Amino acid sequence: MTPRTAGILLIVVSVAMGIASGWLISLPRWGILAAVALTIATIGMLAGLLWLFRRSWADKTWPPGGSGVPNPARTRRVSLIVGFVMLALIPAFVTLAIVRISSGDVDVFTAIIWLLQACFYGAWGVMLLRVGLGRVRSDDTESK
Repeated sequence: MTPRTAGILLIVVSVAMGIASGWLISLPRWGILAAVALTIATIGMLAGLLWLFRRSWADKTWPPGGSGVPNPARTRRVSLIVGFVMLALIPAFVTLAIVRISSGDVDVFTAIIWLLQACFYGAWGVMLLRVGLGRVRSDDTESK
C-alpha cells in the first residue's frame, strides 16, 4: 500500500470516527470514551494528511522534495505577519474587557484575565516583530 492510499484511507476512517464521536459525546454513558476517540480521530487526520504527501515509505525528507532547511525569507515574512496580527488583536481584547465591565456582565477577575491575555498577545507580537525585523537586518548585512 502506498503512503498516498494509506493517507486517504486514514483520513476517511478518521472523519467517520470524528462524526461518530461527535454524536456519541452527548450521551452520558459514552461521553468520555467519545472525547478520547475524537482526540484520536484528530491525530489520525493529521497523520493521514502527512502520509498523503509522502512519495514512498522509504523517503525520510520533509517537506516532500525539499532539503529540510527553512526558507529564511518565508520565515521572516510569517514572523512579521503573525506579529502584526497579534498586535492588531490587542484593542479588541481591551475593548471587550471594558465593555463587559461597564455593562456588569462579568466580574473583575474575568476582565483581568482578558487584559492579561492582551498583554500576552502584545509581548508575543513584539517578540515576533523583533525576530522578523532582526532577520531582515541580518539578511541586509549579509547581502552587502
